[in-house]
Amino acid sequence: MERNGQAGKIMQRAAFEFIENVDRFSSADEVMARIGAALHRWGIENHMFSFIALPTETFADIALASRLPAGLFDAYNELDLVHHDPGFRHAQRTDHPFRWFKEALYDPETEPRAQETVDLCRDFGLVDGIVIPFATTARRLGQVWFGGPKLDVPKRDEPALHLMALYAFDRVLQIKGVEATAAKTLTAREREMLTLIASGKTAQDIADATSLSKRTVRMHLDNSRSKLGAATLAQAVMIAIRQRMIMP
Repeated sequence: MERNGQAGKIMQRAAFEFIENVDRFSSADEVMARIGAALHRWGIENHMFSFIALPTETFADIALASRLPAGLFDAYNELDLVHHDPGFRHAQRTDHPFRWFKEALYDPETEPRAQETVDLCRDFGLVDGIVIPFATTARRLGQVWFGGPKLDVPKRDEPALHLMALYAFDRVLQIKGVEATAAKTLTAREREMLTLIASGKTAQDIADATSLSKRTVRMHLDNSRSKLGAATLAQAVMIAIRQRMIMP
C-alpha cells in the first residue's frame, strides 16, 4: 500500500514538472515528444490531440498533433472514417475520460463503417486506448487520445495523466496560433469556491465552513462553470487553473 502511495506521488510530481515547463516548449513536435516520454511508463506508445469533427470536416482538418503508427493517419483520412469512428462519437456524449473502444459502443451489424474503423486501428496495433474529451480554450470540443497494444494506467495515476493532457493540448493550440476565446471574469467569491473545490472540498464542506448555504455555494459554482464554458466542475477547475484564475 505504501509502495502504491509512493508511486502515485512520483506521478504527481512528474505531472506538475511537465505543467511547469510546458510553456517553454517551442514547437508542437517538442510538446508531443515531451509528453510521449512521460507516457511510456504506462505502456502508451501513441497519442493524438484533435478537435471533435464538425459535419463538414475531415480527419486532416481536426488533427492538431499526433504520434500514430506510420501510415495510419493517411489511411484513416483517405477512408473518411472520422464521422464513423465510435470513439469520436462517444466523446460528444460524455465529459468523462473513457476507454477506447471498450466503452465507445457500436453495433458491427448495423454500423459496418464503425467496424471498419476499429479493424483498421487494430491492424496498426492500436488495441487499447484512453480518450479524454473536454471543452478547449478555443471554445469547441477537443480530445486527447492515448493508445497502444496494451495500456497499464492505475486509477491513482489518472488525474496526473489528465492534467498533462489538458496543458499539453492548450500549448499546442498556442503554438499553432489557434485563437482562444477570452474567458469571462470570475468574481472573487467564484474563484474562492473553485479553489476550495480544487482542494477536494464538496459543496456541503464549503457551506459548513462558510456563512453560505449549500444552495448559494452551488449557485456560485454553476455560475463559474457556465462562464468558463465547462461541462463539469472538474473541467471548470482545470480551465481556471490553466488560465491562472486560481492556483492548484
